[in-house]
Amino acid sequence: MASRDTLLRRGRVLAAAGIVLGTGATLTLASWSDATFTTGTFGVGSFGIEASIDSGASWYQDEDDLAFTVAATAIQPGDTRYAPLSVRTESGSLGALATLAGATSEGATALFDALRYRVVETTTCDASAFTPAASYVVGDSSTREALGTGSAPDAITLAAATPAPGPARHYCFEVHLPGTRPNWTNSALPGTTALARWQIAASSTS
Repeated sequence: MASRDTLLRRGRVLAAAGIVLGTGATLTLASWSDATFTTGTFGVGSFGIEASIDSGASWYQDEDDLAFTVAATAIQPGDTRYAPLSVRTESGSLGALATLAGATSEGATALFDALRYRVVETTTCDASAFTPAASYVVGDSSTREALGTGSAPDAITLAAATPAPGPARHYCFEVHLPGTRPNWTNSALPGTTALARWQIAASSTS
């Protein structure tokens, strides 16, 4: 049978473990929610992001997608097109870490597979934004990726909002059809349209 001193020591160890677990639970809850500890009532903070494809002139919240269409009648091998994307937290939202997923194809597979792209953070969406010193989300100054390639996880940090939406971060997508012989001679490319759809997935940070 355990002695009284042994039982007391066990009791102190369990009490200490309970304090550590209780502190951990409190920290976890505090990182996500508001709490009134005197009554034991917890309120979950709001969270959401919204995007704009016209440099912030208008915003939408329901899809958080960018749809970028390239028509083969308007592009030929060697050509490049640009599209802006702005992202921010919704009014009253917690901060967020966001990941740009690789695009999915909803059009001509041959054209989708032939296109390459890269993304930088910038307020100027044209060729001048893609310098060696630019902040790249996808690709780099010398490399364009297949459309199905996404960003690194949590590559986009979005600040928490106040009653007003959070500050926007602005990006530019560069979509390029390489001027290679296989593209010039691919009979499946002319007259087709590729729709590439990128999704931004975000999680709360505070």
